Amino acid sequence: MCPVVQDHGRDPSYQLVVINNSLLPAVPVAGSLFMVLVGGMGTIEGPVIGALVLFGLQEALSSYGAWYLVIVGGLAAATTLVASRGLWGLVSERFGWSLLPVGYRVLPKRKA
Repeated sequence: MCPVVQDHGRDPSYQLVVINNSLLPAVPVAGSLFMVLVGGMGTIEGPVIGALVLFGLQEALSSYGAWYLVIVGGLAAATTLVASRGLWGLVSERFGWSLLPVGYRVLPKRKA
């Protein structure tokens, strides 16, 4: 809880307003989750692509108010259903691109 004192002009009495900020940490977590879901997990490029998409959507849809969150949530759900590895996973599978080839793959055992 965060107490805020409001000044009401020339009125000498002050009003103490308590703002419940328990939901504030959810906003960065939701943004991070969107970046990973839309961009793709398991790579460095995926969340970077997701961040670019998120910030582009924030700029483009900022005038829509609360509908912005509905559109972003719908896009995250649609991307997860259509491209389960995210946008970067879709692109890397189709074109074979790998800008930052870090990580590992589990391959089946070789027969001796």
